[in-house]
Amino acid sequence: MTGAVAGDAAPGEVTPRRIQLTEMAGVWLGRYDTGARGWSFGYHTALFGAAVLAGLTVVFLKVFPLPSDSRENVAAALSALAALLPVVARIGGFERKWRANRDARTRIQVLKIKSTDPDFSDAAFAAELESIVSRQAAEVSGTPTNASAAPGEGGGR
Repeated sequence: MTGAVAGDAAPGEVTPRRIQLTEMAGVWLGRYDTGARGWSFGYHTALFGAAVLAGLTVVFLKVFPLPSDSRENVAAALSALAALLPVVARIGGFERKWRANRDARTRIQVLKIKSTDPDFSDAAFAAELESIVSRQAAEVSGTPTNASAAPGEGGGR
């Protein structure tokens, strides 16, 4: 590599830095995949769980022969839980966190594909990885920066 700037590689050469960046991207991909799955489960469980609990309340009142006080208490508890689940999901930002992790996972997958291009520099790889991580953190916290919205996107979620 005569005449090359430190950190540059000949076209097609895999540098130690590229290996390190690829491994880091793999770690973040795993984290974002786990996050997307977990927040999706929480979000959808809250939404569909509320509907199921509301339905169970009606079924419970019609089917189970309990004293009226017990039936009313159980029905009230099920109804309250059905009403609270979507509220908890909304206040907790489950949908926002699910989408942020899902979007970051997709951006990491695209980055890993780009990284196979010999013309894609280690510096560009590092900068894009840092941008993805920063954007995801901002979106999860609910305080996306102006830079977190790519041109043509509706902004942070």
